[in-house]
Amino acid sequence: MKKILPTLVLSIALLVPMIATAQVSPPECCRIGQTLSRTSGQITTSAGTVTCTSAAPCSLVAGTFVGQTLNATCQTGTVSTAGNQWGLICVMNSIYTVTN
Repeated sequence: MKKILPTLVLSIALLVPMIATAQVSPPECCRIGQTLSRTSGQITTSAGTVTCTSAAPCSLVAGTFVGQTLNATCQTGTVSTAGNQWGLICVMNSIYTVTN
């Protein structure tokens, strides 16, 4: 018992940092599963930067990839719509997917 406990503690102390450093960083983009409309903010596409308003909402088409920078490599595609609020768009897409 005297040898097992210190060995177990030492093993855990050595393994935990290795497991923590082996984690992959989260993706910097997401794929939109359904069409979304934005009434505020800006988005950037290959056509240029568009300001979204309630009078002229921006439409994000299902199947496009949204991320921080345009033409960045994503999990299975390339970012075609960029914006500084891409995380919020991804969360909205997730909520819509769960509730529909």
